[in-house]
Amino acid sequence: MRIGVDARALIWPRTGIGKFLEGCLAGMAERTTAHEFILLTSRPITFAPPGPNWRVRRFRGPKGTNGLPWLQLYGPWLLRRERIDVFWGPHFLVPLLTSVPALVTVHDLVYRFFPQTMERYNYLAFRTQFAPSLQRARHITTVSRTTADDLQQTMGVAPSKVTVVYPGVAKPFYPRDPEEAARRVAAAFGLRSRYLLAVSTLEPRKNLPTLLRAFAALPEALRRTCPLVVAGYRGWKSTETLAAAAALERNGSVRLLGYVSDADLPWLYAGATALVFPSRYEGFGLPVVEAMACGIPAVISDIPVLREVAGDAAVFVPPMDDRAWTDAILAMIEDAPRRAALREAGLRRAGRFSYASSARQILGILEGLAR
Repeated sequence: MRIGVDARALIWPRTGIGKFLEGCLAGMAERTTAHEFILLTSRPITFAPPGPNWRVRRFRGPKGTNGLPWLQLYGPWLLRRERIDVFWGPHFLVPLLTSVPALVTVHDLVYRFFPQTMERYNYLAFRTQFAPSLQRARHITTVSRTTADDLQQTMGVAPSKVTVVYPGVAKPFYPRDPEEAARRVAAAFGLRSRYLLAVSTLEPRKNLPTLLRAFAALPEALRRTCPLVVAGYRGWKSTETLAAAAALERNGSVRLLGYVSDADLPWLYAGATALVFPSRYEGFGLPVVEAMACGIPAVISDIPVLREVAGDAAVFVPPMDDRAWTDAILAMIEDAPRRAALREAGLRRAGRFSYASSARQILGILEGLAR
């Protein structure tokens, strides 16, 4: 069969959704050569076709149509032109004006629970396209049980129409030699001491101002010997985050690295003392699993989905409690036995998440829809 995929999440810079899509596609490529995969995009993508049965079909369209309208304006035409048998929308939406059987993946419900954290344009697009996409799709996958439950309760989706497909851990995320990690991180980023790591796009939902205030309350000597490093490109509504970071950047206790490459990110995890992840809302929380897979303890927000993902393998903190974050970070830095215990628990927990499993589940659903 010919499987069409909305591949625009693979346009640089990739976020967590792009990583999820890449991991699933790589897993499918390892699993089967029986189907053709047609990756539909408006701009160049970062994923190289892994075999002769894979094709990238790029159609840019007029200026101003390459964002969210692109899928609705050109999707039905592309599906006809490429003779697609079944379509996967891995990024919330599917083409509406077509009869091709479709699977849609829902990563979160930010637009319902935290609309104020979205760009207005994206929010309006979700208001008009998300519910129809859920109705149009033959089946829905979510990246967590928490998101599946929220989808059923807030959107009225029947449980029988939803399957939970967890993201996996990409192959480069595994424990590294500490001395080699220290050398790599020093060479790439000039980091020559211990450090705390936050991996996050700079946007309101990620709650970085709370983390920065909590970090600023630590003793100055400790902040200098164990700075906070933030890896992630500047997203939207980031003014508050940048303002909170400015003074700490000037004295050298905070570093904003911007977008970190796929080659460098695993080493950045491996060299960290701990991951700090203060997000107010997530659909899954991929940096938490990546950190655990690298053997790094994590201090994370106490929200339902992160409880689901991390189990007992992390330290949980109320997301908006500055003092609690300060205390938890201080305890993590000073308690080596606790870090060692969390390292072992995290490695066991991360072993539950596999892109081979994700690919098998999604491919099975697509095959069923095509039949």
